[in-house]
Amino acid sequence: MVFHYIMLPAIFGTIVSLFIAVYALRRRPTEGAGLFAVIMFGVAIWSFGSAIEAGMPDLMSMYFWAKFQYFGILVVPTSCLVFSLKYTGRSRQLTPRNHVLLSIVPTVTSALVWTNEYHGLIWRDVWVVTSGPVPLLDTIHGPAFWFHTAYSYLVLIAAAALLLLRFFASLKMYRKQAITMVLAIALPMIGNALYIAGVASLPRIDLTPFTFTLVGLIMAFGLFRFRLLDIVPIARNVVIETMNDVVVILDAQNRVVDLNPSAARLCALKPSDAIGKPVEVVIPELGPSLETIAAGDTPTEGEIAIGENHSRRHFNLHVSPLIGSGNRTMGQVLNLYDVTEKREAEEALQRSEFANRALLEAIPDLIVRVHRDGRILDLVLPAASVRTVTADQYQDMTLDDLPRLLFENLPVAVIDVGRQKLEQAMRDRKPSMFDFDLEVEGKQRYYETRIVLSAQDEAIVIVRDTTDRQQAEEAREKEMLLMETHHRGKNNLQVVSSLLYLQSRDIKDERILQMFKDSQNRVRTMALIHEQLYQSDEHKGVDFGGYVGSLSKSLVASYTDGSGNVELVVDTQ
Repeated sequence: MVFHYIMLPAIFGTIVSLFIAVYALRRRPTEGAGLFAVIMFGVAIWSFGSAIEAGMPDLMSMYFWAKFQYFGILVVPTSCLVFSLKYTGRSRQLTPRNHVLLSIVPTVTSALVWTNEYHGLIWRDVWVVTSGPVPLLDTIHGPAFWFHTAYSYLVLIAAAALLLLRFFASLKMYRKQAITMVLAIALPMIGNALYIAGVASLPRIDLTPFTFTLVGLIMAFGLFRFRLLDIVPIARNVVIETMNDVVVILDAQNRVVDLNPSAARLCALKPSDAIGKPVEVVIPELGPSLETIAAGDTPTEGEIAIGENHSRRHFNLHVSPLIGSGNRTMGQVLNLYDVTEKREAEEALQRSEFANRALLEAIPDLIVRVHRDGRILDLVLPAASVRTVTADQYQDMTLDDLPRLLFENLPVAVIDVGRQKLEQAMRDRKPSMFDFDLEVEGKQRYYETRIVLSAQDEAIVIVRDTTDRQQAEEAREKEMLLMETHHRGKNNLQVVSSLLYLQSRDIKDERILQMFKDSQNRVRTMALIHEQLYQSDEHKGVDFGGYVGSLSKSLVASYTDGSGNVELVVDTQ
């Protein structure tokens, strides 16, 4: 191989193309990055084959490297079209069937290139031209070559057209990306056209590989200046078609001109059936809202309800003007965001808060929500309280302000104990309790205080009036003590009665014996009173009828011989 100066642009183009291809492979997760790498690898093969061909000294070597270049020539046009489809958001058109169709011409052409000696459909004749500064391969092209050239031009023009459409419909950054790729496609086409037409400044030199040097520089500029493979546009149509929000586009007469699938599902119509109809026919609930907005009475945002009963849905409505050329309003874009679940959750939360508040207000306790530093965050008075405290009154107050709010004579010591218990509950992460008493309206009242954590630095303080419970417990203790007193008195008197009975058994004197019996009966009478008292419910009195009956029986038994000759009749009414 002999090195010639005309090889330099092709070699430089090869190096730049390989660099860009490797860079693109590192961006493989980006849509189209892999195809872009394939294109640049094809360009590198094409440039490399052209450089080597120019350095070959004989016809057969030049002929082989001319064939070798077709590994890149066949890949580049089709890959450019596929890349443009992906880049512009038309990937749905790349079905397996279309992939097969796009590969037919390159595959057949490749077979014809490597079997050209048998049919001459690509090159009818080849020879070396030595009249120029360097030996070059010259050819007479066959019909298959012209067919493939026309096919390649059509494919590249289609790819460029897709990018131009993106240019006119994209943001500024995407426009620069699109024009960069259009230039990268157009330059090789122009160089190749000049070569085929035979108008190149140097005879029989294919300018296409030389243009790849410029292509490489342009693409490198696009990669680093316009972030070609870092920021890839997503087709707006794809976004609108797949979004859950309802999007309806109206003309100046409020007729539907377009709607996305979410809107079609909402109005239960096919898009073709909805387009052209007034919006109040498609979605009746939108008519009044748009009339109100048109009258200027409300802003362009609001909430509407669509449907009835269980199918009723709530939406946030946003209306945007559709501006055409000359800042002329062509229609409106309606965007409806479904807030039904949010609305239902808010209503459920309100109901829950109302129920909880009512429950708290019905509890006969003072409930205070406090911060760790003692600030009062919320306060609920006991249900029976005659005082009323509003949120404005306890706002920015602390536990030190409780006497002014509720207990006018609450000792400072009680507040200090409360602060200590609050800190203890915060530290131990466990409930804490303490009791205190207070004189209220001349009477002693007793209170039980429980501190329960409700958040990281918050606690619920529940103050319960236990006066009634404490008084009931004291009364119960007195009752038990009184009952025990009567029971012990009865037992002691029965012991005395028994002693008198035992002593009287040895007495022979009738007069003395009668005195013992009288004493025993008197003791039994007192014991019976105590027995009746501790067996009664209130321990304050006895059932006189029952007492007389029991006393009479005791006296009859004491003064008779038990023969049953005496009949006892007691009437206490």
